[in-house]
Amino acid sequence: MKEVTAVKTAGAIPYKIRGAARWAWRAALCALALLLAAGALAEPANGALTISFEAESRPVAGASFSVYRVADWNGGSFALSGAFADYPVEMENLDSEGWGILAGTLAGYAASDGLAPDFAGITGEDGRATFDGLSLGLYLVVGEPILREGRVCHPQPALVALPARDDAGEWSTDVSVEIKDGVPGQGVIDLTVMKIWQDGNSASRPGEVTVELLGNGALFDTVKLNKDNSWRYTWKNLDAETVWQAVEKPVPDGYTVKIDREDALITITNTAPSSSGGGGSKLPQTGVVWWPVPVLTAAGMILFAWGWILRRKGERQE
Repeated sequence: MKEVTAVKTAGAIPYKIRGAARWAWRAALCALALLLAAGALAEPANGALTISFEAESRPVAGASFSVYRVADWNGGSFALSGAFADYPVEMENLDSEGWGILAGTLAGYAASDGLAPDFAGITGEDGRATFDGLSLGLYLVVGEPILREGRVCHPQPALVALPARDDAGEWSTDVSVEIKDGVPGQGVIDLTVMKIWQDGNSASRPGEVTVELLGNGALFDTVKLNKDNSWRYTWKNLDAETVWQAVEKPVPDGYTVKIDREDALITITNTAPSSSGGGGSKLPQTGVVWWPVPVLTAAGMILFAWGWILRRKGERQE
């Protein structure tokens, strides 16, 4: 029987160590690729927003729309930016109704402060208007009232996230939104504004607030709300076909504001941060891309399993 003598060669690396090195090198390359892909998602990208507007199930042509970029997208949430950065509104834990109220609130302040839109356009014969070159973020869409076949159409303000899910459930930077038509009343109306405090009867609550009433975006009247008038006021004999908005100016220090209109009642709610309970609200589906987190987690588990198999294979071949 021939004796085999093992010869130790200078500079040779044992298989087990070489296998581990190869595994670490491959894992590092894969992890780097995943990180680069995730980093690319966080970079601003251009997208497009298409709005469609119908009344009584028929497209409305010639409707004017303004689009405002109200918030930056940071890969996990939105943060108010630009001319909207200092508005004390709540953006956390909102359901679909809450996002609608927020859209109306921001639209009122944009009109009151005369903010210039980032984009403007008019719907075509198909009732659509497309805005290109939008960076990732949250956008406010505001339409002007338009007379169509003898009645006034009131496009309702909307907040649109970019990116957002398409009809197939995939994330897309080419977003479409249908603008609702608010049907105004006829003749004249009485419109009431009412103040609601959510602050636990805080001692810092001001004794009076100022409310502006806007008609089709122009200042119509200014009133004071306080205990003497039970924190409410009613305007009489207003044109029902006018778009009426109310804003509180200024918002009391330390409070957030939301403004909601239901028929002939406008409620202005001020909330102190310590009394905003949250709890139970649905996470809004506003186009925030969360999917890289589970993807990276799964990829990490796959890499770990792959490396473990390679190492076990190497140990058996020794």
